[in-house]
Amino acid sequence: MDPNNDNIQPDPTQIFLKHLETTGFVEQIKNLETSLKSIGGEIAQFNAATNQRQESAENIAAHILAMESLLTAILKKYPVKESELIGEIKHQATVLTGRNIANPAVEAVAVELLRRSQVRK
Repeated sequence: MDPNNDNIQPDPTQIFLKHLETTGFVEQIKNLETSLKSIGGEIAQFNAATNQRQESAENIAAHILAMESLLTAILKKYPVKESELIGEIKHQATVLTGRNIANPAVEAVAVELLRRSQVRK
């Protein structure tokens, strides 16, 4: 009897790992890990860009609200008729576009600001 050949069974875990390597599974996992790291980096970049845009939007909103407040205060001191305001909007539209048609959203916002300025507390 050979003492080195005692019917030693190979370790099933080692056999399974070898099988995974030979079938390419391990390589696929490595490729997947690389892809996930790349996607993670892209998501981080997207997040940074989104945060910058949000800060820009908040800055724009702050400026708009400040201008609205200033305009409302001025309109309280120097009232303007709604018809004059709409006429000026149409005039500006004509100057900018060549057509005497105002953007309905612009008109609605301007009229709303004018009406807020007319409310007395």
